[in-house]
Amino acid sequence: MTETRPKIKVIIIGGGIAGLALAASLTKRPHIDFHVYEGVPEYKDVGAGLALHSNAIRAMGLLGAEVRQAYFDKALDMGEEHEEMATEVILAQGPHSGELVAELGRAKGRKSVSRADLLQGLLALVPADRITLGTRLTKVEETVGGKVTVTFQDGGQVSGDCLIGADGIHSLTRSYVLGAEHPATAPVNHDGWQIYRIMVPMSVAQREHGLDPRWTKIVPIMLGPRGHINTLPLNKSTRLSAGVAVRGAKFTENGMASELNPGLYSEYSDEAHVLCDFDAGAAADSFGRVYAYAEADMLNRPEKMRSFFKDAAAFTNDFDLRKQNDDAMILMQKWLRETQT
Repeated sequence: MTETRPKIKVIIIGGGIAGLALAASLTKRPHIDFHVYEGVPEYKDVGAGLALHSNAIRAMGLLGAEVRQAYFDKALDMGEEHEEMATEVILAQGPHSGELVAELGRAKGRKSVSRADLLQGLLALVPADRITLGTRLTKVEETVGGKVTVTFQDGGQVSGDCLIGADGIHSLTRSYVLGAEHPATAPVNHDGWQIYRIMVPMSVAQREHGLDPRWTKIVPIMLGPRGHINTLPLNKSTRLSAGVAVRGAKFTENGMASELNPGLYSEYSDEAHVLCDFDAGAAADSFGRVYAYAEADMLNRPEKMRSFFKDAAAFTNDFDLRKQNDDAMILMQKWLRETQT
């Protein structure tokens, strides 16, 4: 008689893009029993759009062809399939204003997608009974026998063999693994970065604001000393995501920032002014990540910016993703051997 081994029980905390993509991949693994726990009670149309570069698309392919196809089905073609395109990094202030200093993710058939659309595409790949919404993690414990037990805000508990955290920048999973006092546990925003985002109908952007038609087909990042300004065409080119990342924003005690002041960008290029007008009065969020900007000396030395972004371009396109995946699989196989002995 063939011995039936028990399934490996995997707990996934976080049902965003990473958590759902992983869940879609695990759906095909009959020896794994997984469940996704997401803190929000429902998915809403929030967050910026995405323009994924070649490594991200390869990563989705490693998870499964259907995961990659979910992105393709929901994404917008920025140009013709045979047309090579890139995210263009442009100086928006100073003597070299308008100069292109970097191209990221150059590839044929570049696409963009709204976060909400991509989530819907991934949700369709995961059985509904494998996802629980409105369940917020509060505690993680390792128990006898190598198990892990998680406790939720409502008092409920779940135990499993493996816990995977995909719970964002305020990750309780990361806090447990690294320790609450570890410098990488909590998001840090030393420079006071604030991102202002707004969605506008593409027709309004062009008709009422005189948006350059070129910005409806590519992703520009316009740099200056106060932060960057960019756009991203979404929803099959019917909407435009416009964003302004401000460096040095002033926050109130409750973490809020004032409305965007377009006057701060009076020395930026005309194209940047148009985008700032979109975002005046837009909702703002504080983020603990580094946004792009150009220091004064960089504005006068475009070659310094090119050197900086050369490394970024290599990471988005040429980083050895397959080796990283192989290394991860070796560690996973080692863990499986140890848990089965």
